[in-house]
Amino acid sequence: MTNPERAARRAARKIRFYESPVRITIALGGIIFVAEAVVMVVMVHVLRFPGRAPVVDLFTDSLMLLLLIAPFLHRFIFKPMAAQIAQREEAETRLRRYQSNLESLVEDRTARLTEAIEELEREIVERKRTEEALLRSEERFRQLFEQTEDAIILFRPGGCRIIDVNPVAERLYGFSKKEFFELGLESLMGPSDLDTFCRAIGQVRMGDSIRIDTMTHTRKDGSEVIVSVRGKMVTIQQVDMVYCTIRDISKRIRLEKESRLIQARLIHTNKMTSLGVLVASIAHEINNPNNYIMVNSEILRRSWNDIYPILRDYYDEHGDFTIGGIPFSEMREAFPELIAGVHDGARRIRDIVNNLKDFARNEACSIAGNVDVNRAITMAATMLNHQIRKHTRHFRLELAEDLPLVRGSLQQLEQVIINLIMNAIQALPTEERGVTVSTTRDGNDGGVVIRVADQGSGIPIEISDSILEPFFTTRLDSGGTGLGLAICHSIVRDHGGDLEFTSVPGEGTIFTVHLPAASNQGVA
Repeated sequence: MTNPERAARRAARKIRFYESPVRITIALGGIIFVAEAVVMVVMVHVLRFPGRAPVVDLFTDSLMLLLLIAPFLHRFIFKPMAAQIAQREEAETRLRRYQSNLESLVEDRTARLTEAIEELEREIVERKRTEEALLRSEERFRQLFEQTEDAIILFRPGGCRIIDVNPVAERLYGFSKKEFFELGLESLMGPSDLDTFCRAIGQVRMGDSIRIDTMTHTRKDGSEVIVSVRGKMVTIQQVDMVYCTIRDISKRIRLEKESRLIQARLIHTNKMTSLGVLVASIAHEINNPNNYIMVNSEILRRSWNDIYPILRDYYDEHGDFTIGGIPFSEMREAFPELIAGVHDGARRIRDIVNNLKDFARNEACSIAGNVDVNRAITMAATMLNHQIRKHTRHFRLELAEDLPLVRGSLQQLEQVIINLIMNAIQALPTEERGVTVSTTRDGNDGGVVIRVADQGSGIPIEISDSILEPFFTTRLDSGGTGLGLAICHSIVRDHGGDLEFTSVPGEGTIFTVHLPAASNQGVA
């Protein structure tokens, strides 16, 4: 056992001793007993004075007893007790000071705890309000998510993984929510659109938005739908996600195309009206001198018939002579042909002008008339004669006889035939390739079938579905507007017919027009 441990034990024993009244009493009694015994021995054997008074012995005894026990009392009783009292007073002072500090500390801690409790209560109330507001907000979001008219798809940020879809998306595409999760976006769009879409989704950040005006998606049944996409980053239930709204704009796109087609037809009608006025004016200016030519050519023909016998007799009597620098022997054969050529040329001018007047005439509500399809084709071919000869040496008309009249507008059907013939001759790679325009009677319904067949380059398969759409053209650089076939399709449909085509790339194309026969086969 070490010295500090021994000292500590002694100190502990002292403390236990002085804290026990019984032990102090026993110790005090023992000290007095020993001291008294010593005094008695001394007085009996050492300080014996005969004749001394008892009072002196009494005081001597007491004094010696006091002198003997005083050091012991001081050493073993009073000094330790004084030390204990001082220690206790110091301990009590420290205790009171500690108690005071403890009370202050407790009061401070209590105040801070009270403040913390109040703050916690406020936070709990505020959090409860926030949670209630969040629940209300999420409920409103869920209602909007479920009831909005647009399809909504939620994605994880940074990719195209679908988190949720609303019922409108299920109805729009025909897939269930489970199928959306299993199949992903690959079932909705092709690789190119999928790459564009996923790149846009992956790059969106908080505060950013994405906008894709038009995309073509595929439904479960294989049909296509044109959509516009809007998206942005949102936080729902402490989770970041990309919120995409998808709107079906197929009807709007179709209406826009129809509107542009109607507008184009109105512009075309206005142009035709202006052209009609211009053609009427030009026709008047051309017809007047052309009539002089036709009348005078007839007078020249009759005059030649009258003067020819005289000139022939003169030739027989006097021999050959010249007329206009040409020997009569040649002139008598050539002159009738010259006069006939002048007359035929004037007649052709008259026919062309009349065809132009008919084509450019503004026919309001003229779709109720009867039309001779063969006549419309002949007039169209006459007007396009120069263009036809410019593109091909092999142009044929194979027009069936005894065709029924069709209900419609001569002007509009001419326009259809002109557009089809122009497309056909422009598709020819060389002049050695040809175009054939034919008419037959439909054996099924008794209507009329018009076929315009060319030996051109054909229509590529990848654009065949778009060839009848408004404003689609493969000749944009050469002035194509993409309205010719679209207007033809619209006109034929207005006449109750159908416009179809078949094409073999590299071999040619056949456009077929089916027109119903007029119920009243009167005069065209």
